[in-house]
Amino acid sequence: MSEKIDENLYSKMMGLTEKSGEGGEAEPDQREDKGISVLLVDDSAMQLDVATKILNEAGYDAQSQLGSENAMERLREVRPDILVCDVMMPGINGFSLCRQIRADDSFDDMRIIMASAKAYEADQNKAKKAGAN
Repeated sequence: MSEKIDENLYSKMMGLTEKSGEGGEAEPDQREDKGISVLLVDDSAMQLDVATKILNEAGYDAQSQLGSENAMERLREVRPDILVCDVMMPGINGFSLCRQIRADDSFDDMRIIMASAKAYEADQNKAKKAGAN
């Protein structure tokens, strides 16, 4: 798995920037990170649709999982390189899901990115403590 992740990825996923048509990004087939698989877990179908489309257009192999209840089953099926997980979800929240994933040695190489509308340092620390990258 490549350690390099597109620096603008987070901004694109959050809708903060638009794709540049003027010498900005390389075409997806020219990206060195092409083929990296990403699973997005969120309780918002709209957020999943937008983020999955952006990632796929950027050359990633992105799939989505609506809600966290079946996320572990889907992770075992998909075996993504990267998990992007919402923090605030009903039922199993992102922190709990992250702890479950880190308790399973078969996911040791998977990167976990926690996404949240909250930007508090305490939540960032909680995510790191749960095992997020």
